[in-house]
Amino acid sequence: MVVRGEAIFRRAEFDTLTFVRTAFKDNVDFQGLAVRSDIDFQTVSFDGDVHLEDAKLPDPMQKSANESDAKKQPQTKLSDVTLNKGLYIDASQFLVKAPWWAPWTEDKPRFDAGEVTFTSGDEPGVARGSVDGRRVWREFSRAFDQAKNIQLKNYAEYKLRLAEEAGEDPAERTASVASRLFWGYGLRPFRVLLWLVIIILAFAGIYWTQLADVAPEAAAVWAGIARIKYALLFSVRTAWELTYGYDNSTNVRFRAIAMAESLLAKLLLACFAYALTQSSPLLSELMKKLLP
Repeated sequence: MVVRGEAIFRRAEFDTLTFVRTAFKDNVDFQGLAVRSDIDFQTVSFDGDVHLEDAKLPDPMQKSANESDAKKQPQTKLSDVTLNKGLYIDASQFLVKAPWWAPWTEDKPRFDAGEVTFTSGDEPGVARGSVDGRRVWREFSRAFDQAKNIQLKNYAEYKLRLAEEAGEDPAERTASVASRLFWGYGLRPFRVLLWLVIIILAFAGIYWTQLADVAPEAAAVWAGIARIKYALLFSVRTAWELTYGYDNSTNVRFRAIAMAESLLAKLLLACFAYALTQSSPLLSELMKKLLP
């Protein structure tokens, strides 16, 4: 079916919403839409903008509203969907927030687009990703870019890189995994801060082994705490200041160790600043003005 002209479903309510082999040639207005159970788009193209502001999409964590299938969880399935213009939707609508007690868990999309699967292919141990999943995330990335939604664009790019990672050769996959773990392909700046904290703690442990008692007259417990505190502060200042560790080390070996920490920390801070500008257009413009 080809729909010519603007299609308006504003404030419509559906139990299930299904489009199969449908082409929308103009803008589609789903603002205020409410779908209680399932959404299924198969071979659907949108040549105009798609507006989903204030729409209530199915929550995959809730039970279906359909009484005949109350035990089934609602699903949003996308297959062979093309987005040629902008997709306007809030992050709170597009993503299901991670539980408050699991801050390390990432938010998840409300739909199934063929997530990456690491099943064996023709050769043992060869991982494959979903081709349709890669295509859907590529479409989302382009649509969010046109809608100027930097948060969801970065999320879509991250998921696209994750989907592509499964199909790469071993060398490229290793590099991709390293990039993902280090800074989320340049889109997860706070992972770099986590690595910086790990580096500071690791070097503090090295400095702690070489410190003399900093409170010899105190009780053993308090003397140990004072020693740990001194080693940690020394590591923090070495990471932040360029020559502090070098100037305050007692031999050549630890001068080299202190300079290594200082340079490594500066490199991590530079990577953090770069990743931060990638995730925020405001910070990107600010950095351009600050840097010569």
